[in-house]
Amino acid sequence: MDTSDAAAKKKLEKHLLLLKEEYTKLQRNYADLERKYSRAVASTDNDTLGECSSFVSRLAITVASLYGRPIYSDIAIKMKCKLMPAHKFVLHARSEEWREEILVAANELDWSDMEDDIALALLRWIYTDLVDLQNDHLALNLLRAAHLFRLPGLLGLCERSLIASVGVRSCVRFYCVAEEVGAASLLEYCSGLISTHWDDLTPQDFEHMSGPLLFKMLKSKTKYPLHAAVRLQREDVVFLCLVENDAQLPELVNSVSDQGMLPLQMALVARNVPIAQTLVTNGHANVNAYDAQGYTPLIDAVKRGDKFSADFLLERQCQLDLMSRQTADTVLHIICAYDPSETNSETYSSMVEVGKRIIELKPDISVQNHLGETALHLAIQSSNDAMVDLLLSVPNIDINLRTNDEKCALELSLRRSNLELAAKLIDLGARANPLKSHTHDNLLQVLANEDLEDSAVFLADFSNLNHVNSSGLTALHIAAHRNQAKLAQKLLSIGASPNIQSSIADLKSPLHMSVKSNAVEVIEVFAKQVSDRVDGNHEIPNFNCKDANGDSPLSLSLTLGKTNLVPTLIKGGADVNARNGQDMTLLHQAILNNNSETAVFLLQQGADMNALTGEQESPLQLAIHCHMPYVS
Repeated sequence: MDTSDAAAKKKLEKHLLLLKEEYTKLQRNYADLERKYSRAVASTDNDTLGECSSFVSRLAITVASLYGRPIYSDIAIKMKCKLMPAHKFVLHARSEEWREEILVAANELDWSDMEDDIALALLRWIYTDLVDLQNDHLALNLLRAAHLFRLPGLLGLCERSLIASVGVRSCVRFYCVAEEVGAASLLEYCSGLISTHWDDLTPQDFEHMSGPLLFKMLKSKTKYPLHAAVRLQREDVVFLCLVENDAQLPELVNSVSDQGMLPLQMALVARNVPIAQTLVTNGHANVNAYDAQGYTPLIDAVKRGDKFSADFLLERQCQLDLMSRQTADTVLHIICAYDPSETNSETYSSMVEVGKRIIELKPDISVQNHLGETALHLAIQSSNDAMVDLLLSVPNIDINLRTNDEKCALELSLRRSNLELAAKLIDLGARANPLKSHTHDNLLQVLANEDLEDSAVFLADFSNLNHVNSSGLTALHIAAHRNQAKLAQKLLSIGASPNIQSSIADLKSPLHMSVKSNAVEVIEVFAKQVSDRVDGNHEIPNFNCKDANGDSPLSLSLTLGKTNLVPTLIKGGADVNARNGQDMTLLHQAILNNNSETAVFLLQQGADMNALTGEQESPLQLAIHCHMPYVS
């Protein structure tokens, strides 16, 4: 509800309060006017009434004056704390409950079961027609007394007063009294309030209503009496409902309300074990039924983090491998999805306890949901280490199952840089080289492509280092392309080939890839590999290999204008005088391309100025022919 709605509601409540106050004033004025009218009629002096009406008027005044006085008193009213004088003829005139045969031999009427203020107000009204209904407590008890002693005038006064003051919190209590005494107007008004505010009423509002009366009300006001009885936490009414619907119990007890909940779910949410037990034992509630959302009670309980409900259901042997209808998650999936960093510590601990209990019952932990995820996948993704440990303790767990997007448990752990878990998975038999179906990448290449360099360095010890993907690239190609010097160093140190060239990749070596990406640090790693020559078993990077275009890493760097790489390439063994397919050196090519800056740069790097082309032309001759005086 937004601010404007709240303000409008508050305004309406104020208006309603004012209307109630005005209604109460009108009721009082009406009662006073009615009393005055009766006296006026009684005292009317006309030809028909004459002395009789005058007598009636005086008699009414005389009766009123006798209230609380011993004069002419022939009977006493026993109250809790006092005796009040009374008069048999006055009582007899008010009600048949005090007819002659009852009063003739009586010296005292016992009203001690009433509170004194109620008894005094009743006696005062009997004598004077006056009553001050200053609060609901007084009005309700006088209403009961009026019904008991058959005083319709007083009953009407009390009924109208209560209608004026009834509210949401009191409507159920007033309804019970109205039903008890047969106050039809009050009963109808309260019934309407109850219907209007049904969802606002709480179990406490109904705690004093008898079971049969509440059951009768629920049948008349709700579509689902059983669900309503459970919501109000009335075990007696639940039992009445089960007894009345004995022939349709399975259908009734396992039906869902308009809110989509099962009666058993509602009882467990309220933590009402007696009602839940009644539903299961007497109502044969199915502990594996599905609610409107497609959850079983157990799945619903763990989604809410409700250990109490989960324990109740597990004790009654509910099925553990049932899946939610929307996502195909089992209860273990839900528990494993709890992230300790995003969950209240108490809730997290309680859910781990439930998970442990479930695993001890030996469910199928390899069930995959609609995304192909197992409970282990979700536990790893959620950093739910406690559940990961519990799952990995299960003998013969299949840790190589993959999700629909081809992620295995090992990949998920490495994506989260959880190297300790990754090592544990490998020890348990996780495959280190699963391939992606579309790219044919192995896991090492996937990590390199995602810039997860530390994880890739870890996995390198267990991987096929020279695996070529569908693009013709190895992990070293990818590391070179993404300037991952640490990974390149690791791969070279454990024997990865630095010179693999694939026709699919235009014969580009890892060095070509590093030049293209301006990966200075990786080129330095390659150069260091050449200079160190630590292990004769390791292949030395070839700085002069050529791609499909005939470019060596050095010529490619010049073509791309990345002259900053040339010193490092030469340091690694790049031949500045290497020739292409037309028998021309880099210097020849630079002059023919009118690239005087590159030509001068090559001369500074030691290019042979006397090298001849296949046509026996020197660089000087080419420079003159191409009008490049700066070079010549």
